[in-house]
Amino acid sequence: MDKIELLDKELNSFMEVYKDSALKTAIRLEKELLSGNTRGPLHGIPIGLKDIFDIKNKITTVGSKILRNNFASSNATVVDKLESSGAIIIGKTSLVEFAFGATGLNPHYPQTVNPWNKEKIPGGSSSGSGVAVSSKLCAGALGTDTGGSVRMPASLCGISGLKPSYGLVSRTGVFPLSWTLDHVGPLASTPYDCGLIMNSISGYDSTDKDSVFLENFDFNGRIGKSIKGIKIGVPQEYFFDDLDSEVEEKINNSISYLEDNGAIIRKISCPWVKFGRSINLIISSSEGLSIHEDWLKNYRDQYDPKVKSRFLSAMSISSNDYIKALKSKEWFTGKMNEIFQEVDLIISPTIPILATNIEDDSNVGNIKNPLFTGVFNVTGHPSLSVNAGFSKNKLPIGLMISGRHKEDDLVLQIGEIIGGTESEYFRKNNIRIQEII
Repeated sequence: MDKIELLDKELNSFMEVYKDSALKTAIRLEKELLSGNTRGPLHGIPIGLKDIFDIKNKITTVGSKILRNNFASSNATVVDKLESSGAIIIGKTSLVEFAFGATGLNPHYPQTVNPWNKEKIPGGSSSGSGVAVSSKLCAGALGTDTGGSVRMPASLCGISGLKPSYGLVSRTGVFPLSWTLDHVGPLASTPYDCGLIMNSISGYDSTDKDSVFLENFDFNGRIGKSIKGIKIGVPQEYFFDDLDSEVEEKINNSISYLEDNGAIIRKISCPWVKFGRSINLIISSSEGLSIHEDWLKNYRDQYDPKVKSRFLSAMSISSNDYIKALKSKEWFTGKMNEIFQEVDLIISPTIPILATNIEDDSNVGNIKNPLFTGVFNVTGHPSLSVNAGFSKNKLPIGLMISGRHKEDDLVLQIGEIIGGTESEYFRKNNIRIQEII
C-alpha cells in the first residue's frame, strides 16, 4: 500500500485502492495461516482487478464516465474464486474506456503510463493491470482479452499475460465487449504465476453459457519438465512481416534458445491467417455496438471520441456481414486446428513494434498492436505473451506462444523456459524494473 501511494501518483495504474478492506483481509488471512489453515498458493497474495469485474458494493466504471456511480450488486464469479483461494483484492486497475482500445489511453482519468518509459503507452485495454504488476504494486492482476487486451500490456510492460482457452474462465459479472471473443486472463511476473492464478479462477460456471469443463487440471503441471521433442511452428507469413528490427532480433533469439533446449522448430505456412484480424474486428465491433446502442443514443457526448468512433464504425457492417464473419470464424478455427496437427505450438512476436509515444496521434498503436494477438481470440486457442528481452532503449519486447485448445499447460511450460525467473534465458536478457522506476 505504501508503494502504491508512492509510485502510482505518476503511473496511474489503479482506479481505486481498497486500503482498509485489504488490510483487514490480510490480518484475517494471517490469523488463518498462523493457525495452520492455508487456502492454497494465493493465500495472502495481493491481486489487482481490471475495473471491469464486479465486486459487491464497489463501483465498476469500465473506464467510463457513464458508469462512475455503478455500484455492483454481486461479485463476478472470478472474484468469489479469488477470495475463496485467499487472495487479497487490493483495488481496481485502469483500462481503456469499455475495454475497446489497444494503446491504454483514456482521456476520462489520469493517464496510465508505461513504467519503463513514462512517455510511452502501457498497452490496452488492461493497461493498469499490466503496469501494476510490472511495477510490483501487486503480485498479479486480472484483465480481459478480446483482441489482445491481456497480452498487449503484458508485452509492452515486460511481464507475462495469458489469454486462456475460450471458456475456461467464467465471464459472469464481467462487463462485455464481445460475447463471442471475450476472455478473462491473468497478468503476472512469470508464466508460472499466471498458472497459479489460473488454478484458482478456472472452472465450469453454469451461469456462463460458454463455460467448459476441465476437471482436475493443473496449469503448471508441465513446468520444469523437458521440452525435448516438442514441435514449435514458426509462421512464414504475416506474423513476421514488417517487424521492428529489435523485435525480430529478440524473437529469433528466443526461438534459437528453445531449439538449443530440445524443441523442434518447424517452418509453417498459413497465408490465410491474414484474415484473422478482419474477422475479429467485424465480430467485436458489431457485438460492441449492440451492447452500447442505447447509450450511444442517450450519452454519446460522454464517450471518449476515439472509442465512440470505433463503436459507430460498426453501423456500416450489415447483419449479413456479421453472419459471414461468424461463419468465417468457424472456417478460420478449422484451418488453425489443421496447423496444430503438424505442430504443438505456434511462436511469434506479440506486437510487431515497440511501445509508441502517448502523445502520438497517428493511431499506429491501435492499428499495429493487435495485428497478431486478435487472431487467437477468433480461434479461442490459449495464447501467452512472455517477456523476451528489451530494446536498446530498455523497452520490453513480448514473445507470443499459442497452443491447442485446453493445452494451456504446454503453453505455460514453454513460456516459463523464456520468462521464468529461474530461466537462464531470463537472467541473460532481463533487467530489473527497480532500475527504471
